[in-house]
Amino acid sequence: MSTFQNGGWLLIASGALITTAVAVVTILIGYKFLKLPMSAVMGMMSGMQTHLACLAFANQQAQNGLPNIRYATVYPASMVAKIMLAQILVSMLLTL
Repeated sequence: MSTFQNGGWLLIASGALITTAVAVVTILIGYKFLKLPMSAVMGMMSGMQTHLACLAFANQQAQNGLPNIRYATVYPASMVAKIMLAQILVSMLLTL
């Protein structure tokens, strides 16, 4: 409870804002600018977030294989990027 009293709600709100912003930017770039089908964009967004639940929803809505293909192409790079970012954040926190 003390974490929430000392700014924990700000962390939760920041995380929600960042996640929403990334999803909106992905949809805008993929669908509007690159002219990809929405099912492909949803698969890419699922891969970027490394969420199987999002992929399941995209598959249910699309009823084709595009979400799976785009998920499989984006997921490995996203996983490596998340691991590297976590290491960078930890090393930055340790130097403070």
